[in-house]
Amino acid sequence: MKRSLRTLLFGVVAVLLFASCQNATQPTDLSADRTMTLSVRSSKNEPIADATIDWTKITGPSAPIGSVTTTGADGYARFVVPNVSTVRDSVRLMVTMPPSSVYATVGPFNFTTAVCSDTTITVNFTPIVPCGTITIVDTISVDACPTTSSSGGRQCRYYPTSCAGGLVFTATDSSADAISIELASSGQTTSMVQVCASYRPASSTPSGTTETFTTAIEGRAAGTGPALVRINLVVIGRTTCDVCPCPTVPPIAYTADTVCLGTTTTITVPLDKLVAPIASSSDCETEFRLISSLPSGLALPSGSSFVVQSKQIFPPLEVDVEPVSTAPITTTLVYEIRTRKRSTGVESVCSERFNVDLFIPVITGQCAVSRFTTDTLQKCVYSDSSSQDTFSIINTGACAITVTVTPNSPYFAVQPQGTVTIPARSRKTFTVTFNATKSDWDANPAPITGARGEKYFTGPIRIDGCAPNPTFITSRGEAYVQCNAFKYQCLRQFRPPGFPNTYAESIQLIEDKTTIVYQNDNQRFQQYDVFVKSLTPNGGTFDVELASGAAGAGTFGVFRKIASGFTVDPGQSICDTYPLNATAECTSMKSDPSQGTPTLGGLRAGDVVLYVKIGSSGSVQCALIWLQSVGLDRPGANALPQVCIELCYPMFTL
Repeated sequence: MKRSLRTLLFGVVAVLLFASCQNATQPTDLSADRTMTLSVRSSKNEPIADATIDWTKITGPSAPIGSVTTTGADGYARFVVPNVSTVRDSVRLMVTMPPSSVYATVGPFNFTTAVCSDTTITVNFTPIVPCGTITIVDTISVDACPTTSSSGGRQCRYYPTSCAGGLVFTATDSSADAISIELASSGQTTSMVQVCASYRPASSTPSGTTETFTTAIEGRAAGTGPALVRINLVVIGRTTCDVCPCPTVPPIAYTADTVCLGTTTTITVPLDKLVAPIASSSDCETEFRLISSLPSGLALPSGSSFVVQSKQIFPPLEVDVEPVSTAPITTTLVYEIRTRKRSTGVESVCSERFNVDLFIPVITGQCAVSRFTTDTLQKCVYSDSSSQDTFSIINTGACAITVTVTPNSPYFAVQPQGTVTIPARSRKTFTVTFNATKSDWDANPAPITGARGEKYFTGPIRIDGCAPNPTFITSRGEAYVQCNAFKYQCLRQFRPPGFPNTYAESIQLIEDKTTIVYQNDNQRFQQYDVFVKSLTPNGGTFDVELASGAAGAGTFGVFRKIASGFTVDPGQSICDTYPLNATAECTSMKSDPSQGTPTLGGLRAGDVVLYVKIGSSGSVQCALIWLQSVGLDRPGANALPQVCIELCYPMFTL
């Protein structure tokens, strides 16, 4: 019941507070960040520090959103409500008094208010009224000026008591002539009444007119029985259109830290430390409106105006800086000063201005490239990899820099490439790879040099952002075609269940690559496979029959024996030492593969076989197979016949 009553009564107050501040010519979908200021004070205008303000925006864009803040030593809490609609949004506030204050027993209380512009709310507390006290006398003064848009004044005051929660308050009279009061009670650990007095004089009321209204406010438990609290309240309404005095605010100068070109940086001008609080009436506030234009590269994210209450510290001034050149930004922010009497709404424009001189140094990143020519990279055109080289971009300055690295040749790749950010005073290393293919080698008109069939390539790597003009690194590559792969492998008769006497081991020559793959699980041989078709006992050894290709899929390679009893030089392989006639035999068989046969039997250890692989596109490549040894793979009854070979591929590609 207590919660329902409190919510109902505060809801009435909230409705009275709501008002739209939209101009008639404005669209209804405008929104902007708005600053709310909550002032928590005693009835003697003493600030209450460390009160906790838990606020939540409950309507409009971004809702619900909120945070928690506390009042400072000046009794003010300032927070920004985002995306406030022009028409109006609602903010709910829960205020918890500091545990170290005399109001520690006053439980958290909630109220809802409207916001559509920068808004200030003042919460005034009287001393705690002991339960049973019926002799309290208090006075609330309300000023109003009929000529203002508000045409009325309003003052609210909280009266906490030490009575148990749930006290209900009533007034003997609620209005007389131009003065009226409203009551809102709340109670958690204690009971409290909020009294809001309004004075709305007629438009013809002369300045200096004073009206008085007296009423008795009584609080009773559950609304029955004797009064536990009585407040004899006198409300004085005064018609006045006096203006608040204009403050004197001396100009300030502020030099910001350096800002980096190409970035957006928020600098904070500490007005709270550079400008003394304004000493004025507690009913006065001062608004500062920017009237000077901002130079290119500057913006004020919190808006072009701010409001300061009497004795309140100035808010820090945030400035977004996005410099357009390295020239320092020098400007003066000129603010018009307006005073406003909050109780009456009377405003005045001051003749003096508030000037903020800003000096913002702008610097840019500095960088250097470690080298402008890479080492010559080497690549076999039948291989997927090449040698690599690196270069570095060093940021020697105090700003992060953004560079764009682009290889301007299809033959060279760089990683990372594209747009790269390098932090201040750091280094970024880039890796260059040479990617020329056999097609690139064929199309390159450069002469063939060297025994491997080398051709040279060059290509630039472009770097933007490290100097006013692009920087280029020259990359060099050497592509060659005589680049053989070597493999030593023993192939044996393989007897998996269900496949007796089947030879299922093979090696595959990958098309147009220096890659040889050993396979021991294929029951059906693939194209470009070389395998042992049979191992036949012949005296103390075995005859070897080689075959290639997938059965029934056509001929993908042919064999021809070109040497017998061959050995290789110590420490070398068949790729290093091969029969002298191998080159001529390869040339001849590439021209006429019919000189070879799809299978070749009767082979012994020491034989060298030339294998010509016929590619899917009709291209032909030669491989040399040297039968190093033929025999059993192990002693004993479980031995299997095997042939160990050395294979070199692709041979004689020129």
